[in-house]
Amino acid sequence: MAEKDDPQIQRARIERIAKEMEPNVVVRFDPDAMPRIIKWRIIHGPSGTVLLESSGEWLSGVIADKTDEELRMLFRSLSNYRLR
Repeated sequence: MAEKDDPQIQRARIERIAKEMEPNVVVRFDPDAMPRIIKWRIIHGPSGTVLLESSGEWLSGVIADKTDEELRMLFRSLSNYRLR
């Protein structure tokens, strides 16, 4: 597995991008997902409001192939534009 495909690296990247979009968010990753699968939720920390209910299941390599801007667009779409 290439370093960029490492699920831990991609989880950190997902969290970084989410916090750039909305500083007060908490990203919760599914601990039961298979090793190379990443699944997450994004929650507004102070209010507890779920901004992104479920990302669906993504292979870490697919996430790695997306640019940061493509991930921002994905987050906006999956959250019904609650994340800007």
